[in-house]
Amino acid sequence: MPNCSVQIYFIDSIVAGLNPIAIRVAVLLANCPGGNVVVRTDHTGQSPPTAVGATGATIELPVTVPTSCEDKILVEAWCDQDPACRDTKTLALPCTQCVRAVVSAAQGQCIGNPPLQPVTLSAQIGLVPGQSTQFYFDYDHGGATGAVFTVTNNTTTANTVFNHVEPPYNYPPGNYVPRLRIVPPPNECGPFPLPIKVQCAPTCPSASGASATDKGCVVVTGQGKKRRFELSVTVTTTPSPASATWSLRQKLAGGAFGPVVPGPSFGCPGGQVVGPAAQIPAGPQVVDLDPGDYEATLSFLYPFQNCPGVALSFTAAACPPDCPTFVVATPTVTGCAPNNAVATLNATLSWQTGQAAVPVSAYLWSLEWLDQSVSPPVPRKAQNSTLGPTLTPSIKSNDPGWSGNGASGGVVDLSKPGSYTLTVQALISGVSPTISCNATSTTVPPFQVPACTCPKPVVAGTEWTVTNTTAPLGPNKFQTLPCDTAAVQIGLFVDPGSYAPGDLVFDWTFPGGTSVAGGTSSQPFTFTNATPGTTQTHTVTVTVRVPGSSCAPFTRTVDVTVPGCTQPATAPTLTGSCSIKTGASGAGSVSVTFDQDVDKTSAEDASNYTVSIGGGAAMTPGVGSVAYDASTKTATISGLSINPGDTANVTVKGVKGKTGLVMTSTATTSCSTPKTGSGGGGGGSISPCAILLVLAIILLLLGAVVVVIGVCIAVPWVWIVGAIIGAIGLILFILWVIFCAALTPCSLMQTMHCILFWIIAVVAPILVAVAAIFGGLPCGIAAAVAWGGWGTLYAWLGFVMGRVGCPRIC
Repeated sequence: MPNCSVQIYFIDSIVAGLNPIAIRVAVLLANCPGGNVVVRTDHTGQSPPTAVGATGATIELPVTVPTSCEDKILVEAWCDQDPACRDTKTLALPCTQCVRAVVSAAQGQCIGNPPLQPVTLSAQIGLVPGQSTQFYFDYDHGGATGAVFTVTNNTTTANTVFNHVEPPYNYPPGNYVPRLRIVPPPNECGPFPLPIKVQCAPTCPSASGASATDKGCVVVTGQGKKRRFELSVTVTTTPSPASATWSLRQKLAGGAFGPVVPGPSFGCPGGQVVGPAAQIPAGPQVVDLDPGDYEATLSFLYPFQNCPGVALSFTAAACPPDCPTFVVATPTVTGCAPNNAVATLNATLSWQTGQAAVPVSAYLWSLEWLDQSVSPPVPRKAQNSTLGPTLTPSIKSNDPGWSGNGASGGVVDLSKPGSYTLTVQALISGVSPTISCNATSTTVPPFQVPACTCPKPVVAGTEWTVTNTTAPLGPNKFQTLPCDTAAVQIGLFVDPGSYAPGDLVFDWTFPGGTSVAGGTSSQPFTFTNATPGTTQTHTVTVTVRVPGSSCAPFTRTVDVTVPGCTQPATAPTLTGSCSIKTGASGAGSVSVTFDQDVDKTSAEDASNYTVSIGGGAAMTPGVGSVAYDASTKTATISGLSINPGDTANVTVKGVKGKTGLVMTSTATTSCSTPKTGSGGGGGGSISPCAILLVLAIILLLLGAVVVVIGVCIAVPWVWIVGAIIGAIGLILFILWVIFCAALTPCSLMQTMHCILFWIIAVVAPILVAVAAIFGGLPCGIAAAVAWGGWGTLYAWLGFVMGRVGCPRIC
């Protein structure tokens, strides 16, 4: 394919006003993949890929930095899919041959009656060097035009700006579009329009007699109470009608004003003195305000928006408050007298929608009751003053937060059962206490404080639960399922009386002097018969009490019978040989089996074992490495590094049997792993898996050699045959990895691994050097690839050997 080429053959500009706003770049493109070009300049951004036809393309780029005519522009263009195919040029930016112009206007003060506004039009003009052009202004008013004037550019640059200022022209109010026109007018140049708006203020109306009249408080939906004012003003109009609007601002502390609040608007007929009643809508105008100092300003609307209005100041007083809703809930009582009675009091005060909320200064709580601890009974009363607006105090026996009221008063005392009356009053400044707001004082019906009842036992036969037992032998008699040593959970149910279950304390006494003071209603315990093989009954005693109460404690007992074990009372020992699993990286394990079920905690104590692997030094297993399975009576020691052919010797001492007897003499057992893989062939025969491994490696080696020969002699069918041989070898090797790796003798795998090591370390480097020297570069590359493939096979075989526990020796 011919070489790609890009050519920038010209640039020009698009002008708005005096200066370019865009640059256009013309390009030719040939032999560009895809046929798209990308263009950029140092005064613009970059174009997207743009298709270029056989005759070229012109691409427009908006300028991004200030740009003038004749600036030097760096332009780049390149093939979208081949950036190396590009053209770069620095070109002067030409401006259009058309006139460039910016038109402006200065508007003066209106004069005369009817009013006219002097408007001075001016123009900034740019021409190319040597250009001379005639201009005039069309005023867009009754065909009026300015005088023709000539501009000639005798300089050497198109950036020279020529200024022209017209004499003022008097416009009546209205909208106009004066234009700078060219003589004669070229089709592509000008004219240059400038829209203007001429407006002159008319004769102003006047306002007088402004006032604000307080009309009292009203309820505004969703806003509560507001102070209503009527704003009155008299307007004298010109022959034209006039409209006006009120706006208000609240005076803030320090003399500042709040934000402007728009007020009502109204209209007035022309040529009259218009009082509130003649205004449209009829005045005076109404505003509703929060308390505060205000300034109200009357402003005239268009076309009299620049005419002076009128302002006045006034104060909106606060509206008197409304009565709130005050509710006292019926007190709730927990506990009982005389021990732990607690009364919860709840008062809620709320304001209705539209009411002005007033803070509560205090709540006055009063409690009255009949003290029956003396004879004759004496009425008593106590009070507590607290902040609001709502309060939920809790009172209890002899609560110090309450004070007596007079000679009959005293602190609140809930230690006696009986009837109590609560009264609550909300004290609100300016609202309560008043005749109109009696609802802020409320009395609720009397509430009762009940007498306490003490805890007591429940009906015999339902008070005890004992886990891990047979059916109960009696109301408080149980027999365990395990023998000699039995772990159970004992629970006692009682009637808590007036107390919460958490108030009760249980003191437990177990056999052997074990006790739990201040416990809960359920406790675990392990019973052990003093004489293994002999049934024994154990008695548990528990005392139930309530601290700090007058309730007397009571005691309950339960008997738990633990049967003796029927098996001989002998210490455990090991049976048979151990079992072993290989794992060279700490994943191996050894298992030993006891002749009887033993204590799990004792069996999993690693300090009771020592292990020697492969004739090495005896060691104690790590903490947590021993797991005991009671169903098989087997302890497994994990986390050991064991290679094929290793022998493990395990010594056990100190493990306790279920009868309570401990191994005081050591027991030793040993076991060993096969010297080959876990299924390696023995007896001197050659296994199919071994044949598969040898055949796969031979085919892989042979296939690589044939491929190298085929490449070196440049005979395709030779290296194709070699590739087929190698592919067959690779398939056989993968099948060996999946199905036979764990069944192949370790010694064979080690031999093949060492052969591969010798090939990649000695043979392969020589083969690569000879191939490169005598066969050329392709031959050398083929030999190097074969070398890499053999190295990969070596690493793969080593990885598989590690997986099956066969140590690598090469």
